[in-house]
Amino acid sequence: MQLVCVNPTCGFRVGERYFAEKERFHRFVCPVCNAPVKVVADDTDDELADCVLDRATGLVKPPPGGGALMQVSIAAATAAVNYDILSSAIFRTDGRPRRIVAAGLAGSAAALDTIIRLMVGSNQVATMYNTSTGAPNRDDMFRVGETVPANTPIHAYVVDAPSTNPINMALDLV
Repeated sequence: MQLVCVNPTCGFRVGERYFAEKERFHRFVCPVCNAPVKVVADDTDDELADCVLDRATGLVKPPPGGGALMQVSIAAATAAVNYDILSSAIFRTDGRPRRIVAAGLAGSAAALDTIIRLMVGSNQVATMYNTSTGAPNRDDMFRVGETVPANTPIHAYVVDAPSTNPINMALDLV
């Protein structure tokens, strides 16, 4: 996420932690032209209107109501190389901007024998190995922190297929 000035001629654009780290500036007011700022997706002008600007801390908080932990399980016979394990997931695409907070991969017959390429649209955001057998738990989740623009699909392509047992993926989305 980034913060940009609402004044289109100003050009002020900073990271989401700017006002938390620069206490000398008035929170969420552009230091260049004194106009308000808004939250946008990284390197775009797509406004993330549901985010909350916390004036006490200077931090941007995710939308109220939190997120969701989404999981999929795909049989080893189905998860061939280049198969998108999220192809039939209902959460793959959404009409509002989201953020992948964390992702986890587990399953197959042995840890580290399956690799997937996590993508947002056509941009690769992570390469993941299965860290254990069974279903992903807290220890299997890795921070991703990637913004997903509205109507952009999330993909998880198999790079190295599981040997025997199903492969299981969890995504923490807000």
